[in-house]
Amino acid sequence: MNRVLAIDPGRKGAIVVLDGDLGIVRALWQVQTEALCPRGVYVPGAMASAIRDAVASYHVEWAVLETQGARAREGRSACFTTGAGWGLWRGILACMLGVSVIEARPATWVPAILGDIPLLGKKRSIFRARQIPGLVLVPEGRRVAQDGV
Repeated sequence: MNRVLAIDPGRKGAIVVLDGDLGIVRALWQVQTEALCPRGVYVPGAMASAIRDAVASYHVEWAVLETQGARAREGRSACFTTGAGWGLWRGILACMLGVSVIEARPATWVPAILGDIPLLGKKRSIFRARQIPGLVLVPEGRRVAQDGV
């Protein structure tokens, strides 16, 4: 049993517990980051509670946190907010005893996970995510699949 907590800390991201037992990856649990951080406001207590519950309930030993960086044409305050949110997620994971954390840069994980998919942009990640049983790509209140999952 190889269970991993994967976090896309973006506003439209998600936290997902993945199980890679017998080489078949499936989603066991997920929550949208938007549900924990309504209207883009970080709620550290809700964030920490979700992580703690997922780690305890699913016996997670590894966490993968996507690193965040400034994008072209983003303002200084947007960059600061992005960094502050990522730092909160990283700090919460640092407090989880027994959980090893891997910080995944998009420049590293995208070619490794999505490299064989001929589509472009967000369609590639949605295509790959649809291959994982149990993963909900269209959250409640939405009509289209979210690539942050």
